[in-house]
Amino acid sequence: MKYFKFKNLNWHQNWHSHHRLFYGLCFVLGIFWNTSILSTQVFHNFETTRMKSLSGAGVGSILLDEAPILNPASTAFFKDSSIVYHQGKGEYTAKEPLIPTLPDSKARGFFLADGGESGLSGNLFYTDVEDGFSTRKQYGVSFSGAVNSKAAMGFTYRETKDSLKTSSNDTARNEKYQQTVLGTSYVYDTNMSFGVVLIDPFKSHSKDSRGFLGFQYNFQSPIAIIGDVGSRWDQNLSDYLVYRGGLQIAFYNDFFLRAGVFRDKGFSERGNSVGVSWIQPRLSLEFAIKNTKVLTDSRTHQRSYDLKESSFGVGYRF
Repeated sequence: MKYFKFKNLNWHQNWHSHHRLFYGLCFVLGIFWNTSILSTQVFHNFETTRMKSLSGAGVGSILLDEAPILNPASTAFFKDSSIVYHQGKGEYTAKEPLIPTLPDSKARGFFLADGGESGLSGNLFYTDVEDGFSTRKQYGVSFSGAVNSKAAMGFTYRETKDSLKTSSNDTARNEKYQQTVLGTSYVYDTNMSFGVVLIDPFKSHSKDSRGFLGFQYNFQSPIAIIGDVGSRWDQNLSDYLVYRGGLQIAFYNDFFLRAGVFRDKGFSERGNSVGVSWIQPRLSLEFAIKNTKVLTDSRTHQRSYDLKESSFGVGYRF
């Protein structure tokens, strides 16, 4: 009897010890899991459908709808107005074993532009990006004015709200801050234009502070080459180098086929894209697909993922 009591007692002790070990292991794994998620996440700004089709390029292009988030100066070259809505989604695929699965990404953006005839142009916008476990919401206003017939300057003032959640939907971080984007556009001739942009020059959120130089060259009547290069000016330029380029081909007067590639060393990302647009004097419809490889980065503990995105946009000019 004593023997069996001793054995039973030993069995109960072992059982409780194993349970404590199991729960402790789950707790440690849970911390590691959420830490991996938080270290993997970065915050991305919204891209319109046109931007996605060109892998984000367009700082040197003369654009109306994308002006407040690409280059606020270019609105000054337009006299008409527009209202545009974009919506996109994406799916993450882990490229390494035993790393967290990220939720699908979602994005939407609303833009209202007024070219005006008084010499002062403006834009209103709201964007919302759910990217894995991070959410970035931005809204703001931009203004631009012509310096002369070939040059213009502009600025965007925006408020950003960043939120980061864990896999259990607990809030890990909330931030709210205001930023300014300064831009200038120059039209050399009917075939060539340039642009320069400073994002957050006053460094209210220094991780976003970058400068870009862009161009668009109409190689032949239906073909345009578009390119941007940029980096963080307060860090080693080569460590945060960004380059993105695209090709646009017009056919049948109404359709535009676009493709692009990009490399972002700051975010440790690279990829390519393709898209098509149907542009009428009043109505526009756009569709784009973008493929991004999120690379492993020891600086930020970022893990490797593939991201496949699609985007749709509809606009009306008046």
